[in-house]
Amino acid sequence: MKLLFLVRKLPPKFLGGTEIFTLILAQALAKRGHKIVVLTGAGRGERKIDGVRVESIPELIFSPRLGTILMTFRSWQLRRKIKREIGWADIIHAFDYETILLLTGSQEIQPKLVATLQDYLLISTKEAEFDANSWQRIYLKLVSPLRLFYRRRKLKQLNNVVFISKFLANRFSLPSDVYAKVIYNPLSPDWKKITPKKETTDILYVGRLAEYKGLSILFEAIRMVIKKRKSISVKIIGEGDTDFWKRKARVIKIDQKVRFTGRLPYNKIKKEILKTKLLVVPSLWSEPLGRVIIEGMSLGKIVIASSHGGIPELIKDGETGFLVKPGDPEELAQKMVALLEDDDLRKGIGKAAQKEAWKRFDPALIAKKHEEFYTKILST
Repeated sequence: MKLLFLVRKLPPKFLGGTEIFTLILAQALAKRGHKIVVLTGAGRGERKIDGVRVESIPELIFSPRLGTILMTFRSWQLRRKIKREIGWADIIHAFDYETILLLTGSQEIQPKLVATLQDYLLISTKEAEFDANSWQRIYLKLVSPLRLFYRRRKLKQLNNVVFISKFLANRFSLPSDVYAKVIYNPLSPDWKKITPKKETTDILYVGRLAEYKGLSILFEAIRMVIKKRKSISVKIIGEGDTDFWKRKARVIKIDQKVRFTGRLPYNKIKKEILKTKLLVVPSLWSEPLGRVIIEGMSLGKIVIASSHGGIPELIKDGETGFLVKPGDPEELAQKMVALLEDDDLRKGIGKAAQKEAWKRFDPALIAKKHEEFYTKILST
């Protein structure tokens, strides 16, 4: 098959779940003998990554401000620029909501268009408000009605949809004639090549430094853990208002136990997970899936995560990890203490988690499921 992928950003400069997923899937499908071209706004010119041709086009580089008003013009620009690729491809696959909006509606593209829905942004604008300041929130409140009207109208035009979790699929009300399937995100094959490391960190958090990610809950839980275990080390990896969170750690007197690393390259994140005993995902909002969870599991680590959103689809509570009530620092603290004090339990569940992760999220398996999805589209 000849496959055309579109995503606005791409690793290594941008390490969001959508972008990592797109590149891993493209590489896995190329290994299965398919011809893949990825069009992205990231980088410059054309390059090859493991058999995948990646081409940067400026039409995918734009600010989201006034995006809805200018989307029709940008859509025309993009289609005009990639007219040859549109004709060449058997399947055109859009991986983020911007490229979905840019491509949906064209008679030429529609029959071969696949949209992967990885978040709520086509049906809700609340996700965009999480990291917004006061003025940005006011702006978003003003433009949200127009944005949602436009996005929902585009959503109704989709024919072929992949959801990354059952939870997310249930949030969307798609017409019965839409061909839709749940296919989880793949792991990177590089994460299978591991060298065990000494566990020098007790608790690790990887993600956005933000309230909606449950960081305050984690801090309060750490304060409780310190009362029972004086010797404890915590590492926080991710971008955000680091100074604010350092002050918060200082106020509740956990700053001597917590180290902030800021943003790290993808390969270094892997090394940090290998060096930890517990990986914690305390999200207050409903994660559509949670990429860091399957990554932690794949390395044989116990993950403690909130029991809502798409997360329970990944973890079998007490068998391949642990689920805790969102917003409950006491339950989180109790779970962390119990696991830190029981090496055998931690290692046993870690092994089960690793086996489960590679059984369900191996890139070759996920690529095969996409291949079957594409074949069904082409056969109708």
